[in-house]
Amino acid sequence: MALLIVECGGKMRGGVIAGRVVIGRRPQDQIRLRDKSVAHIHAWIGIAPDGSHFIADAGSKIGTWVNDRRVSGRMALNFHDRIRIGPLLMRLEEGHNLPAGALPIDLRVRESPPPSKKNGISFDCACGAPIWTPWSRAGEAGRCRACGERVSVPLPAGFGRGGAKTAHCGVCHGEIQAPEKTARCPECGAVFHMECWTENGGCSVYGCSQVGAISAPPAKDAGADENDASNLMPDEAAGGNVVHAIPWASLLLAASVIGALMGTLTFGGTSVFVMAASMIYLWRIKPLRQRRMVYLSIAVSIIGAVAGGIISHYWWTGVGPWHPRR
Repeated sequence: MALLIVECGGKMRGGVIAGRVVIGRRPQDQIRLRDKSVAHIHAWIGIAPDGSHFIADAGSKIGTWVNDRRVSGRMALNFHDRIRIGPLLMRLEEGHNLPAGALPIDLRVRESPPPSKKNGISFDCACGAPIWTPWSRAGEAGRCRACGERVSVPLPAGFGRGGAKTAHCGVCHGEIQAPEKTARCPECGAVFHMECWTENGGCSVYGCSQVGAISAPPAKDAGADENDASNLMPDEAAGGNVVHAIPWASLLLAASVIGALMGTLTFGGTSVFVMAASMIYLWRIKPLRQRRMVYLSIAVSIIGAVAGGIISHYWWTGVGPWHPRR
């Protein structure tokens, strides 16, 4: 029997893998990660005909990593392999009992909500890959990213092609008003607000070749309403297991201010430490809002390091660096 152990924010949970386990942002996903850098369907763990397990990435921007190797297509999983998706850490274990301290989670397949403007349209390819498309793609055709075969998006009963008479953005799903600037995907024809198209880095339609086609930051940070906690807990309303990303950018900004104050008596050492941590984190993130906060924390740390060195020198020696020692 295979167990999936999930760790995030210092909490550990686990459950028995009885079938496909989907990781993403949809309400029906068994592992739901509330972070907009994560795709609606980010990755899934499946069981091969011979009983072995594999993981597949759905073409996400931040990627899925197994033992520090980025997953491309499908990758076989072995027991004790380390899986990382953003702040989420998982591993596959063999046995019947959860590790000590791990709380149980339900990894059984959940029924998809009915298609709507808010939920989009979820369906499965013949190869078993889960697919999500925005409401505006109802009745259209696309290509499965997992197997490369063309698929048709289900057309909800009672609705025409596109799911509605008015156009809706493929990223935010909001209605596009007449005066607003728009962008149309050259590959699949989906329509977007120009701002959403730019911030998303291209198309958002599952399987489209224009996903991430332009060099631009991904969607905005989820904000305080989704990233205001760091614990792993069940979402009772959705019946899922919701993971909240740790707001590292905000923590680094606060740490830079505190480090600058402490650095007045430590020759700016705390500011140098925070600046190094900020630069390392800056190399890993892509959302524009978070990068701006990290840039600000680096600027505060530089000022704190310089000011701390001057003030500490005067405090401990009694001689300002602008005066020669006698």
